[in-house]
Amino acid sequence: MRRRDPYENIKLVEELRKLNLNDYELVRILAEEAKRINQERIDGKIKLNEKVTTRAMRNLIEGKVKYIYKQDEE
Repeated sequence: MRRRDPYENIKLVEELRKLNLNDYELVRILAEEAKRINQERIDGKIKLNEKVTTRAMRNLIEGKVKYIYKQDEE
């Protein structure tokens, strides 16, 4: 069994900060990605060896998550 780095999530958060998103945007994007990953896990499409939220953070840092800004309609 792989030994877990106790500072792994801190390092991930530091990498997320480098993306220059505001906190609200970051949380919204991560929540949607975690929801998508969890649904794939439930459906048996993927098997995880880490927490869903950790995988979501990794995906965002690695550029695997695409997001767009919707313009407000007036």
